[in-house]
Parts: sequence; C-alpha cells; structure tokens
Amino acid sequence: MGYYHLGCEVDLKVPRGEQALTGNVRRAFIGREGWEPREISLGNLAGRGKDYAGAKAEESQGVIMHKRKLCGSCYTRTEVGTEIREWVAANGWFEKVIKRTENGAVTANLSGISCETKGKLDWKW
Repeated sequence: MGYYHLGCEVDLKVPRGEQALTGNVRRAFIGREGWEPREISLGNLAGRGKDYAGAKAEESQGVIMHKRKLCGSCYTRTEVGTEIREWVAANGWFEKVIKRTENGAVTANLSGISCETKGKLDWKW
C-alpha cells in the first residue's frame, strides 16, 4: 500500500489578494506512485469567498510549522457565537488554510511539509 499524491495546476496570474477568495487552482490530480495521475473535481472554488466575506483580515508575519516559517493572512469571523480563525499561507503555498481554531481550540492543523522529494506521479505532459 502507498500514499496518494495530489498535484495541482495553478494560475499564477490571479492577484495575491484575491487567491484566498476566488482560488487559483485550475485543475487537480490524484495518483499513486507508478500510476498515471487522474484529474479530480475541484468543486466550487468561488464558494470559498462567502467564508471570508465580512471576516477581519490581518497579515500573518509568520507561523512556524514543521521547521518552516509560513507567512500570509489570518481571517477572523464569528459564526453562531463561535470565533473562527483561519491562517492562509502565501508565498508559493497556493493560498491554503494551514491552521484553523474555533474559540481558541485548534480544529485543523498542517500535518507536514515535504519539498525535498522528487515527483512521485507519472506525469505525461
């Protein structure tokens, strides 16, 4: 058994300030080592915008996770009496949520970073 690997084709022309709201991933793929990647559905990328509408945005000067400093933005909003904070990484990390808290308790956290390996999927393009 092996791990599944995800690959993304991103649009680098989307302005940085809009990436967390509209997304910049054009296509996504999944595969396993030795398999040809298969394209998977992304869902409604524009739907994320409503999550951040009215949220207070602050620049994050860096969250240290897995021996790396990840900069970006922190969005704070309140839903049904629960304060939700989401840290969105920038600088080449594809504007993804790396940490989420609800009323101060961590509910999601980046589990690992690996940039030192070769690609594991059999890309044909």
